Amino acid sequence: MRKIITALIAILPTLSNADFNQSQKLLLMNDMEAWLSSGSSLFNWSGIAQKDISLDPGIESPIEVFANFQKNSFSSEKMYRQKYQRIVGNFASIQKDSYGNPIGVFDVGYLNHLYISGLTRNEAEDIDLSKPIALMCKSVVEQDGDLIARCSMFKSPTRMFSVDYFQDHLNDFALDKVSKIVASNEKLASIMKTASEVDLGSDCDLIDSKNYSYCLSKTEKEVGSRLKRD
Repeated sequence: MRKIITALIAILPTLSNADFNQSQKLLLMNDMEAWLSSGSSLFNWSGIAQKDISLDPGIESPIEVFANFQKNSFSSEKMYRQKYQRIVGNFASIQKDSYGNPIGVFDVGYLNHLYISGLTRNEAEDIDLSKPIALMCKSVVEQDGDLIARCSMFKSPTRMFSVDYFQDHLNDFALDKVSKIVASNEKLASIMKTASEVDLGSDCDLIDSKNYSYCLSKTEKEVGSRLKRD
């Protein structure tokens, strides 16, 4: 278990993105999701992401995922790396890593487990172990006979990608690219500047499936109100 938790921590982001506040990030998350979904977006994200997010149409149980790895670990890792996969099952338990982040545990064999990272404390607190949980997962890998995966409770792979990008993977290089995109349009840059003045409070410090809609709506309302005053 300790090796698995260490591996999960290694793939979890540790970056602190102080250059955009939560209001700005939410607007960027929402816009990137719209672009990835071929909807109407404010920015062109082609220099950041590609519209090739693939979702397997089926739903697999944790045991089915494990069975695939039992047949061929290499082809299975490639398959789950290239696409998002819906996984539905009952957690056997929810544990903590050394940072206090939730780790969901599926039993997939007599001594084998599928360990899930990516859930927030807010989400984990309300999970009923007696009921199946639906997850959106990416990059399932094998280690020491067990499996680890990065998953989300978002129902859309484009939303999962967008939230992960701005909340977890905004390193200095990516930050520079995003900043240039924002600055490329004076009107849109003004919107982002206004968003920088909006404090959403602690309820929106960490965006997840439970608060995304609320926090985005609050952001749009506050930004719209300030722009009207200006």
